[in-house]
Amino acid sequence: MSRKSEIIPIDRRQGHTLDFEFVPRANNHDEIFVVVDGRRIASRGQPGTPEARIWVSIVPGYTVLDKNDGEDIVVYFDGKVLQ
Repeated sequence: MSRKSEIIPIDRRQGHTLDFEFVPRANNHDEIFVVVDGRRIASRGQPGTPEARIWVSIVPGYTVLDKNDGEDIVVYFDGKVLQ
């Protein structure tokens, strides 16, 4: 069974789309993903795990880091800033 999600656009610069995907919804989510050009590239670590409060890459080559105390993110691909 698939769960619906809510997509929140982050950025549309430099030929790439960058979104947050909240599953199932932004105001009540179990999972958060960073989506680049329609592809999930990272998920937010779950509370109570070693990955809590960090972005976990799910596609090789991508790294997502928090910026400004979590108010923004920076996406890297093969070590270079994507956005």
